[in-house]
Amino acid sequence: MCSNCLPFTLYSMCLFCPSSCRPTIVTDPSTSQNVKIENFSTSWSDGMAFCALIHHFLPDAFDFSKLTPQQRRHNFTLAFRVADEKAGIAPLLDVDDMVAMRKPDWKCVFTYVQSIYRRFKNEI
Repeated sequence: MCSNCLPFTLYSMCLFCPSSCRPTIVTDPSTSQNVKIENFSTSWSDGMAFCALIHHFLPDAFDFSKLTPQQRRHNFTLAFRVADEKAGIAPLLDVDDMVAMRKPDWKCVFTYVQSIYRRFKNEI
């Protein structure tokens, strides 16, 4: 069975995210701006990891260096909008829900990151 036919697994996700987040998403090799990923819940709770992951594949879409973890709503809105508009990735997560939670459901985050993986897996 070809690797493209294998079902998506947590192992695949750990292989995908690591190239950009092992356990750090390197948003721009020329800067020191990185986002540490330790899990699929709290590591994604301020929107920075989503922005870093999208920025990794669409570096011209926004200036990552201007983002801060304190602007959670802005980060989620930006990441989900850019992913939708520029990459056709449906916004499976709701900004209001993400802002309301400090510890997002890891299964919801994983599902959305999985959709990002599926969109960009051939560009890794």
